[in-house]
Amino acid sequence: MRYRSKRRLITMAIVAFIVTLGFCASLVYMWERSRLAELRNAVTEVGVSKAYSLSSQLDRSLSAAYALASLIKEYGDIKNFENLAADMIDRYGGISSLQLAPSGIVRNIYPLEGNEAAIGHDLLNDLGRRTEALAAIQSGEMTLAGPFELVQGGTAVIGRYPVFLTDEQSDTDKFWGFTIVLIKLDELLSASSVDQLVASGYHYELSRKAPDTLASQIIAMCAHEAIMDLVAIDVNVPNGNWSLALAPQRGWYSLLSVFAEATVAVFLSLIIALLYYQRMNYMGELLHKNRLLNDEVKQRKLIEDNLKKSEEKFSKAFHASPDSVTITTLEEGRLIEVNEGFEKAFGYSSDEALGKTPFELNIYSDPNYRQYMLEILQGNGSIQGFYAQGVRKSGEVRDCLLSVEKIVINGTPHLVTIARDVTDLKLAEEKKDELILKLQEALSEIKTLNGLLPICSCCKKIRDDNGYWNQIEVYIRDRSDADFSHGICPDCAKEVYPDHYKKILGVCSENEECKKD
Repeated sequence: MRYRSKRRLITMAIVAFIVTLGFCASLVYMWERSRLAELRNAVTEVGVSKAYSLSSQLDRSLSAAYALASLIKEYGDIKNFENLAADMIDRYGGISSLQLAPSGIVRNIYPLEGNEAAIGHDLLNDLGRRTEALAAIQSGEMTLAGPFELVQGGTAVIGRYPVFLTDEQSDTDKFWGFTIVLIKLDELLSASSVDQLVASGYHYELSRKAPDTLASQIIAMCAHEAIMDLVAIDVNVPNGNWSLALAPQRGWYSLLSVFAEATVAVFLSLIIALLYYQRMNYMGELLHKNRLLNDEVKQRKLIEDNLKKSEEKFSKAFHASPDSVTITTLEEGRLIEVNEGFEKAFGYSSDEALGKTPFELNIYSDPNYRQYMLEILQGNGSIQGFYAQGVRKSGEVRDCLLSVEKIVINGTPHLVTIARDVTDLKLAEEKKDELILKLQEALSEIKTLNGLLPICSCCKKIRDDNGYWNQIEVYIRDRSDADFSHGICPDCAKEVYPDHYKKILGVCSENEECKKD
């Protein structure tokens, strides 16, 4: 039965392990989803911040083109271009060079050093630049083109703002050319802090859709290989959208973290299964002990009931006994309970006796009685028929036989003492002994015959031990203190002396008549 219970507990523990493992796996899955969502939110926040910084830097840098266009519209041309461009580059920041392209042909560049190859570049006739240049003229708005491999070397994006001057004669706008802001990618990424994403633990990819093919075109990226599962953030730029995509360098999932979580889940499931097994085993043992305890409680209740009945019987016997029965403490001999027999035997009421010792009541005629009894109790364990003399309240001395037993009440040893008054019995015994003594003295003076006496059926002689036949009166006289006087009975007189018998009978009749007269 115990084996089957153990096997059942093991099965339940395995089920608990599987259920707990499934629950923990669900928790790990939800935790990973939550962690991934939080990580994506964090990456998105970083991407939004960097996209805003990039967009703000572009707007700030491209503002120089608007300023140049305003001056051209106001004055028709800019004569001190180099000084003005130098001040704008320093003020707006993030600008690699400023250019003027009247009629779409680059004529002025600042700084010129390193950009000499761009002088005379015809944007409207360059197949790589024509589409976006014409789109800018057609829209009349700032366009951001690129990235381009610069003629003078490097990669850059170019902001072109078409400038239109009003013809006073025809009152129409006439295309003047472009004010151009050239922004090298490395300087733009540095000015907008996008290049710091790598140091912050992120891969990034900056891209746009080509205006002619609508295909995705990489503007800048931190790795040589394509990055998977990126969080893309739109970057608002003139005449289009760029996309800044981010991903953690360590990836979205940490195999070590997942392995650790799985290990914890398995370990936790094992612990819970073990705890469940121990708890169920403990509960089983507890139920078993509870059953044993219930049986013990029933047994104790039965014992208590029997003890109660015994106490009731003892109480009835205690109070109904005609003998004096007392309960005293072993240490002091102080009375804690007395019966009616005690009150009758010694003349003290229970109120007078309880709480006092026999010495205080002067019950013992000999103060050493208690010490004698304690020594006997120590040797034999109980006392039966101990003779003592007790003193009544009136001072009368009574003869008693004591029986003493040890009992324990509430963990304290006590003595139960039964005292039987044998004074009257002793007097009767003395009288009986005296009478017996007198009888013995009387019997000692009487000789008796006993045994089987052989007697002749005819002459009535008795045979003695030697075989002689003796007259009966001689035999009895020799063997007792009896003596004989001889006479004759009426029957014998009638038979042996018939004449004399009649005469004697007549005389008697006359005497009787005389007596009657």
